[in-house]
Amino acid sequence: MQRLDKFKLGRLILAGWMLIVLVNSIYGYHHPILNWDIFPYTGLAIEANEGSRVSLRQAALDDLEQAYGKEAVSAMNAGNSYTQAVAVDDGAYAAQLPFYRVKPLYISLIGLVGKMLGSYSRAAILICSVCFMGIGLALWQIRPRGFPAILWCVMLLFLLFNPWARIYWYARAATPDPLAMLFFFGRFLFSVS
Repeated sequence: MQRLDKFKLGRLILAGWMLIVLVNSIYGYHHPILNWDIFPYTGLAIEANEGSRVSLRQAALDDLEQAYGKEAVSAMNAGNSYTQAVAVDDGAYAAQLPFYRVKPLYISLIGLVGKMLGSYSRAAILICSVCFMGIGLALWQIRPRGFPAILWCVMLLFLLFNPWARIYWYARAATPDPLAMLFFFGRFLFSVS
């Protein structure tokens, strides 16, 4: 009977943990952190799905401004003189794209989801938010056998909201890192089981 109660408590704690992860993912999608990487990834997704344009930089800016507003995009590009220059110079923008082309799966996903959403930049954030859900479940699944669920949940909450770890950030920013983490955890879980 006590084993069954621990099982039910563990399932209840898992449900609570996943609810927290879901809320963070939804919040992250609606209140993204516009890191500068969203700019080249948006441009590459546009290029992959719609072909080359006269100004890929301008097409990416237009998509970002339509999704998040001109003020937010201006603030993102005002970070330093380098980002300011890339935001206005097609040549400087094009010179940065090879550094981002090394993530073809992420760019392809942005393209696929972006066509459905009507915005490539929103797709980049949505992919991260969804991957964050998978990461949350994977973090729960790697709990050592016999380790109390409540303590594991407390540790995960600390990790999630710790300002140094910034795990919550992965649900809010355009980066291929959550996708890579999801593949890592998936591979790890399949190799262990």
